[in-house]
Amino acid sequence: IASAVYDRCCRLAMDYQGAAEETAIVAAVLDRAPTGPGQLPESQLDASVAMVRDSRSHPDLRSGSSVRGAIDHAMLCIELAGLRGVDPSDDTVTLDAAHLALSGRLKIREGCTRSPEDIVEELWAAHFGPRPDGGGDTDGGDGAGKA
Repeated sequence: IASAVYDRCCRLAMDYQGAAEETAIVAAVLDRAPTGPGQLPESQLDASVAMVRDSRSHPDLRSGSSVRGAIDHAMLCIELAGLRGVDPSDDTVTLDAAHLALSGRLKIREGCTRSPEDIVEELWAAHFGPRPDGGGDTDGGDGAGKA
């Protein structure tokens, strides 16, 4: 934007909420969701928020996700777990939820050759543990047809 336009604007700099506030936001949204209240332990909410917050300072990203990524991640963990009949903290659930919630929200730095999915997996591993040996599929299958 030209300096002549900037000269006619006021600017208010804002930062993100703190981690505790973001966790409270995610918990409040889950409490209002029909399937959300009490379905995720606080440690999993904390991990979702931390993963999303780390996306904002990742060296390969121009921009990461807002708290909405953590909200979607938490809600997707609940829904995918219900569809699959497993616990919401299951590695395949948390990883697939991370891909769904974050891959479209990440803006890669110009010149970076990594994919959003690769960066999501890195962020996920830092907060939810190493990826299962089966490439994210603990039953040994190819993952085809899973929810």
